[in-house]
Amino acid sequence: QAKATVKSFKDVPSSHWAYKPIMNMVNKGIISGTTQPGNGVGTFAPDSPMTRAQFITVVTRYLYPNELKTVKVAEGSAWYAGNYDVAVDMGLIYEHEFSADASVMNQSMTRQEMAMVLVRAMDALGEDTSDKVSKNSHEKS
Repeated sequence: QAKATVKSFKDVPSSHWAYKPIMNMVNKGIISGTTQPGNGVGTFAPDSPMTRAQFITVVTRYLYPNELKTVKVAEGSAWYAGNYDVAVDMGLIYEHEFSADASVMNQSMTRQEMAMVLVRAMDALGEDTSDKVSKNSHEKS
């Protein structure tokens, strides 16, 4: 299915403090908003928390666009299924931490969970993470 092109968000006017970085990420294909755009206008929900599915989608779109193009997803799967599979395949998340079930993936992602995924992403990019937060979901430092 073809994605509709986002030209703007009705809840992020050009005067919004984050307008430029948001639109930069839209132009790079990393984010697309929270609704299917009509006539190029969608919603972004800038003050809403991100779900686990949304966060994983943004990170995988940035890091693994080629893998996302080739991942096979069963028809009728959740909208985030390909991103979830790539995140698991690349070691950003583990199935025992987050199941692919919508009841888990549609929960808000905690800052700790975001940090854990981002540190793993830094590892994947070859960055030194020895002085960063733990890469394990339940390890206390």
